[in-house]
Amino acid sequence: MYILNEGTKSLTEISETTFSENGLKERYDLQEWIDNNPEIISKELGKDEELLIIQKEFSNFDKTKERLDLLALDKKGNLVIIENKLDDSGKDVTWQALKYASYCSTLTKSDIISIYQKYLDKNNSEEKAEEKISDYLGGEDINVNERGSQRIILIAREFKPEVTSTVLWLRSYEIDIQCIKFTPYEFQDKLIIDVDKIIPLPETEEFTIKLAIKDAEDKNISIVKNIKGNIYFDYWSRLLESKGNLSLYNKTTASREHYIQTSAGISGVYY
Repeated sequence: MYILNEGTKSLTEISETTFSENGLKERYDLQEWIDNNPEIISKELGKDEELLIIQKEFSNFDKTKERLDLLALDKKGNLVIIENKLDDSGKDVTWQALKYASYCSTLTKSDIISIYQKYLDKNNSEEKAEEKISDYLGGEDINVNERGSQRIILIAREFKPEVTSTVLWLRSYEIDIQCIKFTPYEFQDKLIIDVDKIIPLPETEEFTIKLAIKDAEDKNISIVKNIKGNIYFDYWSRLLESKGNLSLYNKTTASREHYIQTSAGISGVYY
């Protein structure tokens, strides 16, 4: 990263650093930045994206003491699991986040309201969680946390190849998981934080979405064609086995098409 000197119109490189070198912590700094200002990451997610943080250090999972860093709702009522790592993502962050997503997949609307109310109460807010969620989503009848709708956001200064490879593979199966880099730079006596979404790349996201839609359409066409083929095959098999007045087709086998045919004894002519 460079700083422009407007007087000389020259660029001066500023040094990349680490959070740990500056005494910053994952829980007490990075997590608090996002909790206090979720726009830091929602701007990276897309033009119309918003996030409502509903809990932090959430641990009310059945039969486990594990804690997810931040839990949020997007404007469509989807739960968003935000997992923060400071300087290094580590190798197991994807597995960790997927576990949290699976735990959260069973939360009902009343569960989510209760979770958010505890968050508001802890922050000494007199607001009512149900009203805030209703206002945020634009109505009381909006579905919340529908099946398979959970989203995952991973945050770190650096992501290991094992993580990026797994994230890309999960995205190919339509799992909504994204990676956002927080990179600190030193400039004079200040620390500059560059926030950048690296997966999916903004330049390729629209193409990837269109490709996924096309793949889904192709898959549906293939499924329908296979079902029709099975029906045709069953029909022709039963008809040929009935031994009715079908001697002409004695040597014909069942077809997966809408017709069967046999030679008329003349080249290129069929019954």
